[in-house]
Amino acid sequence: MIWGKFLQKREHIPADLKEDQALTITERGSEKVQIVDYSDDYYELLKELILDKLSQWHNDIDEDFVRKMILGHFRGTDFEKKGKVILLAISEEGLHGCSVVVPKRGNPAKLYPLLGTEQAQKKLIEGSELVAKEIGCHKIYTFSPVGDHIQQTLLESLGYTPRGVLAEPYKPRYDLMCFDKFLHLSSNPDKMENNLMNREGNPKTLWIKRQFLEEILAGRKTLEVRVGYGNIRQLKPGIQLLLNEEYPVRIKAIRRYDSFERMIAEEDAEKIVPGREKREVLQTLKALYPPFKEKLGVFVIELET
Repeated sequence: MIWGKFLQKREHIPADLKEDQALTITERGSEKVQIVDYSDDYYELLKELILDKLSQWHNDIDEDFVRKMILGHFRGTDFEKKGKVILLAISEEGLHGCSVVVPKRGNPAKLYPLLGTEQAQKKLIEGSELVAKEIGCHKIYTFSPVGDHIQQTLLESLGYTPRGVLAEPYKPRYDLMCFDKFLHLSSNPDKMENNLMNREGNPKTLWIKRQFLEEILAGRKTLEVRVGYGNIRQLKPGIQLLLNEEYPVRIKAIRRYDSFERMIAEEDAEKIVPGREKREVLQTLKALYPPFKEKLGVFVIELET
């Protein structure tokens, strides 16, 4: 039971939202959307999406909010450390949506925010449920703006039950509907472990900017440098990757360094960015990854086509 009291007269927004107020983006997105863990390659696009859409329903949504959300992604899935998992819906066209899964005390998971095109949200919900199951959550719940009928219809079609309205939880005059769904967890630990292995058994997709993809396919770029996000730490020599969901390559080796300086002193800069010197490559990486990301560790992924 939730009890509350309004300290001033309530004013309601219209039941039907304007397009820019809804969390569902109505323009048609790519049919080849893939769900991946958060990557810094999409930081600017994610920030733009959060600031544009979520600020309609929350006060204090700014770049600092986005940074704190991303830092939570790096804490893992321990609710006591306020950990969370950020999922992105991406394609070669760019970012189509995002979701955040937050484990809570007692083993439910909060799925919020949930933003993007309708087809991106559908895949994000499915991916978020899988994450929640893997960390042992028995229930998942989310919030949807009153009046975002597209999102609410989608949630109900996927088995979510509306539980009521939260009056002005994050911003005056803006109400949210609460939806939840009970997840069926396997009581067999071996079966759950097999489910995890099946998810990891599929070739992972690594998204590469087009200019660098062409260099890899031509054999001139064989080294890809990333920082130690969870999905990067899971990679191992010998496994196959799909570049941009299309081009298969194999991981020949992975090397880890404490800093970009140590990495560039040991690695061949020509194999990271063909035609660039060590100093230029170092400057590029420093500009791409701020110091708090560099502290996650620098990973050099050696590829062979």
